[in-house]
Amino acid sequence: MNLKEIRTKFVETSGRFDLVVDTTDYADNGADFFIQAAQRWLDVIQPAPMEDARYQNDIVSGDYKLLFKYGRRIERVEVWNAEGIKQELDRKRLAWLRDNYTKDPDNLDSGVPKYWAPGVFRLSPEQEHLRSATELITNGNFTGDADGWTLGAGWTYGTNAVDRAAAAATDLEQDFSGTVGTEYRVIFTISNYVAGTLTPYIGTAAGTAVSADGTYTQTITAAGSGVLKFTPDASFDGTIDSISVLEMTPYTDDFTFNAETMEFN
Repeated sequence: MNLKEIRTKFVETSGRFDLVVDTTDYADNGADFFIQAAQRWLDVIQPAPMEDARYQNDIVSGDYKLLFKYGRRIERVEVWNAEGIKQELDRKRLAWLRDNYTKDPDNLDSGVPKYWAPGVFRLSPEQEHLRSATELITNGNFTGDADGWTLGAGWTYGTNAVDRAAAAATDLEQDFSGTVGTEYRVIFTISNYVAGTLTPYIGTAAGTAVSADGTYTQTITAAGSGVLKFTPDASFDGTIDSISVLEMTPYTDDFTFNAETMEFN
């Protein structure tokens, strides 16, 4: 079908004859907006191999954000100055930037950029498992202290992180009042790893044990209680920081088509 045939079928099926100029030529009077919106939606939900692409835009000194649509994943962010010198920025979580740069962005001093963070405002339907509520953990970056956390034997506060030397298998934990049966996304960073394994839990539900430096993202369905725990084995020796817990709230936007209208809800 060509566009005119689709437009004709759309207005005849929906009864929205106001979206064409007339029923002779069926020239567009708003129908194409809904047809194109539906096409974009189908493009988003259709499974397809990822393709690399480059998005380039100018940003003036003092600006702190760029908006672009229909991106699936950001691999890296680079900036060039007027002389063409390139610098790759370090990726951080948005919560980390908010914790470490507490001023209003409009009032920050301008300078050489160092970090970037993704800020997702709308998710595609097949990414509904990524939609989440506000941060549920208190002081997940251990900024200045370990307030809000219970440190078992062997755990000690360092500089904006918590360290552990090999000792008895006692927990690092925080009660965030999670709901049993609810899925949560748990994010944390391990550094200075020496030996052993560390396993995240929510209540009695275990995540996957980790045994190397890196930033980890795991999905855990709370069982038994809403307490976040990191349980080491006796030999675990390493540092943990940048802890985040987010509730996996379902994506609620939907797309409907019926005999009267086609709309996004």
